[in-house]
Amino acid sequence: MLEKKLLFPGSVLDIYVILQDDRSEVGEFIDHLTSPDLGQFSRLRDHLNHHGILMNVSKFRNEGNGIYALKTQHTRIYGFFDSPRSFVLALGFKKGGKGGWKVERRYWERACEIRELLRTNEA
Repeated sequence: MLEKKLLFPGSVLDIYVILQDDRSEVGEFIDHLTSPDLGQFSRLRDHLNHHGILMNVSKFRNEGNGIYALKTQHTRIYGFFDSPRSFVLALGFKKGGKGGWKVERRYWERACEIRELLRTNEA
């Protein structure tokens, strides 16, 4: 069963993670980020929390179907808006290596699946 957990409360947007069986895949991914990606993610998260959507598409971009990518130098974290004040982080991954856009597409598809599963569980 999937559920949301508030991870980063903010004045404009609250940021949640997905829990499945009391475990958060994206939360664990964030916990293992190292410099410079951790610092870059923290700045992006703070901006979302206190100022709302980033207008810089090189850092925050709609990847299609309502899935957004928070981008750092070496990582991508996919998420979606669950309400006007709620952004849910679905999953994260390190970019690069073999596979390129095909690998990113698989993660995007998984983020879409997670969003639909969450909506089904909340209904």
